[in-house]
Amino acid sequence: MSIGSELPHTKISAPVGFLELFYDLVFVASTMVLSNEFSHDPTWESAGLCSLMFVLVWLLWFHTTVLMNIDRRDDITQRALMFLQMFLIFILTLEFVDRSATNPDLVGLIYTAAVFVLALAYHRVVNKEGGTGDWARGRRNRLILAGLLMIAAFIIPDGIDFIIWGVAIMLLIVPTSAAHSRGLPTEALDEHHLTERAALLTLVVIGEAFLKVALVVSEGSMDWRDISAIVVLFVILFALFSIYFDDIPKAGIRPGILAGEAWLLCHLVLQLGVIAFAIGMSKYLQIADRGHVHHYAIVILCIAFTGIFGGLAGIG
Repeated sequence: MSIGSELPHTKISAPVGFLELFYDLVFVASTMVLSNEFSHDPTWESAGLCSLMFVLVWLLWFHTTVLMNIDRRDDITQRALMFLQMFLIFILTLEFVDRSATNPDLVGLIYTAAVFVLALAYHRVVNKEGGTGDWARGRRNRLILAGLLMIAAFIIPDGIDFIIWGVAIMLLIVPTSAAHSRGLPTEALDEHHLTERAALLTLVVIGEAFLKVALVVSEGSMDWRDISAIVVLFVILFALFSIYFDDIPKAGIRPGILAGEAWLLCHLVLQLGVIAFAIGMSKYLQIADRGHVHHYAIVILCIAFTGIFGGLAGIG
């Protein structure tokens, strides 16, 4: 990445491949599992841990999407790497929710393995001609360094390991939000591909909001309170759909891969907000003793709207 190199804004776009769509399916399962985990234990600690796990999983999707935006290959090796990453993400999420009964370090080891798989995918692009190879080499090295720091965190005594993990996580974000130290250019950004990938994952998250509320309502009898809440749910989600799809895909992205990646990162905030909204609505429908709404449902909804509007503002 570079802010010193002028990059073309668009190039001829190819349709989003079925491999990428298949890759998204693992996020459907992971997001649902993480949201259910927080719903069963709506505490600040649980919220922080589940949000952190979603961010970590989302960063894998992010780096994979950026790689596919620049080098969209679909051969046997690429499929094997994608399927392996999907398997690791799936097991990672399940181990996370079962961390009290298993070794918590296993969650970190699985995620570290997923980071190295992603680094291997970038390694396949380093010999590409032009600036793309150098760009991929820089990102591969960052991913490897992040993975090595994660391994070191298992050796370092407790207390300091959190700092090492924090540095490793920042390495996953910094290369995507700051200029590359050597100012290397890369190929033209495929704007259509990037906007479509972001839109598709946003649709998935919105769809899971419907599913989350539907599952809660289906557990009991539906009364006028449920119907009123469902009406509010539909109005808000359809408003979000209109705001996003009537404006953002058409508005495009500012020139340069750096702007494209920053634009994509803002979707993390938006999608976290949508997931929080779904959890808040589901908790709103679960009436507490004496017919009162759980107080934390209101807190979750307030945080959700902050994330949704903040994400939309960043994207815009």
